[in-house]
Amino acid sequence: MNIDIVNRALLKLGENPISSENELPHGISFKLIYDDVRRSLLSMYYWRFAVKKVNLAPLDEAASSIKKYVFQKPSDLISIIGIGDYFKIPDLRDFVLSSGERYLIIGDKIESNLNPLPLVYIVDEEDTTKYPPLFKDAFSLKLAMDMTIKIHQNFNLYQLIEQEFSSVLSAAMQNNDIIQDTQSFGDNSWVSIREGWQNGL
Repeated sequence: MNIDIVNRALLKLGENPISSENELPHGISFKLIYDDVRRSLLSMYYWRFAVKKVNLAPLDEAASSIKKYVFQKPSDLISIIGIGDYFKIPDLRDFVLSSGERYLIIGDKIESNLNPLPLVYIVDEEDTTKYPPLFKDAFSLKLAMDMTIKIHQNFNLYQLIEQEFSSVLSAAMQNNDIIQDTQSFGDNSWVSIREGWQNGL
């Protein structure tokens, strides 16, 4: 738990800052929700600082669906943005149109017809030194929102903090801290084309 982010939330609530995560009366309460609120905020939007690109190798096991390959879902995965390769030029010869989903998530596994699987996803980033200022603001405000009723039982205060939270998110979008168009990662048309080849074989 980052004390600076929690203290920002406490200031929004009109409370005194804390010096440790176990400090009463509020340190322990924030400690209980801190990780869940971070993951929730990361899952709500595609924050650029949390984007990760990997090429997953298949596991040596049979798929449980109609897909050909099974991959281990990354342990730090929050949400999948998409799949794609940003260096290959598609060859349109012998193209057969593919249909259906490009991947399936089944438990802690991902199944797909692609091998390797070029995955782009949001990572559960815990290192606060990587957080842009507007994410820190949004994180502290989300913490404050979740603790407002517990500490103050004041719905009007909750609404004020919620409005500020929305304003910060709008600013983050304008500042390009949040991805609003996944095409900014590049043209993934080759993925559909490769799937077409595989499904046409």
